[in-house]
Amino acid sequence: MRASSLVAILMRSMICVIAGASGCTQYYDPPEGWKGEYTGAEVLNQALERADSRIDPMEGAEDLTVTAAIRTLRGAESVDATFVVRWKSPDRFAIEVIGGPFQGKRIVCDGTNIAEIVDGKVARSDVPREETGIAQLMNRLFVLHFFRSRAGTPAEMGQNARGPKDERWIHLQKSDANGRNYSLLLDATSLEPKVLRTMIPFEDGKERPVDTYFENYVIDPRAGRVSTLWKSYEGNKLREELRIGAIAWNQGIPDSQFAVPTP
Repeated sequence: MRASSLVAILMRSMICVIAGASGCTQYYDPPEGWKGEYTGAEVLNQALERADSRIDPMEGAEDLTVTAAIRTLRGAESVDATFVVRWKSPDRFAIEVIGGPFQGKRIVCDGTNIAEIVDGKVARSDVPREETGIAQLMNRLFVLHFFRSRAGTPAEMGQNARGPKDERWIHLQKSDANGRNYSLLLDATSLEPKVLRTMIPFEDGKERPVDTYFENYVIDPRAGRVSTLWKSYEGNKLREELRIGAIAWNQGIPDSQFAVPTP
């Protein structure tokens, strides 16, 4: 099957789930053999059990380092970059571009202020947290824990669907603390996350749905099963492909990594 054909099938599944389109088969009942309550909370509990990730990996962690490569596509043009995200408890982070056209650019949060740093100097202060993309990355990396978190609304059951091979998919819905809506599709047999739909603000100031497909699962010793390949589509157009290269916990990241230079 060609990639474009697969995307078309997946997109039809998402349309059925989100819009309840005419002619789509609706599934609200639990999968065959389901044990326990069929609620958002219980689906997440069982999914986290299967993923060997019962405890939120961020709880009790001192620091986290994620290295990734990203390809962004706009029409016929593409931009490739590699970057490192460093996080340190309780709420400091640094995002550094280490390869590509923006190499050397950093976004640093010292726990209070968020600044954009270019060539070692502050280019912009008071950067809105939403512009940094830190929440978007963490929510995707630990998507089951994000849906189970107390921030925003509790996860609820939505209209289920079927995947490209006619397999059952379970649909969960949630809003975050800012009121942004999310939809998550999980394989009904493995309870592995398959697709996350997010409302993303674009350059024109409008929000549009972006569907991120999770692939290439690996075992992280602290977080359990995590996806290391994310393909994000706007409609049927591939907009972004992100590959996680490495995840490292509690490396003793020095505080200097989160310091904002003084003018």
